[in-house]
Amino acid sequence: MELLYLSELHIFTDKKSVLPILRNSVDSEYTRYTAIISGFNFTMSYINTKLNGLADFLSRQEMINLSIDTSVKTIIEKNLNQTTTTNKDSQYSELDSTSVEEMENEINEK
Repeated sequence: MELLYLSELHIFTDKKSVLPILRNSVDSEYTRYTAIISGFNFTMSYINTKLNGLADFLSRQEMINLSIDTSVKTIIEKNLNQTTTTNKDSQYSELDSTSVEEMENEINEK
């Protein structure tokens, strides 16, 4: 995770609607996501779907045995809400390693 914080990322999307939402959103859900990713050093650019065919192909592949069980999703969301801390200076959120271990243990118990 630290490597992502230190790296410069360039994200390409074929959804033009994502760019203004991330910049000017008043929706609380998008605002939360924006706050989380704002700690990363990234730029986001639009790329036409025709030029982004490989990514589109990969994102639409059938995912066998990779669906998230709702109980696991609930555990993850609960732990994220309980253990996420906000750094007021940089406005990003992070989980400490103990929280991640507790979450993994709870998931494995299911």
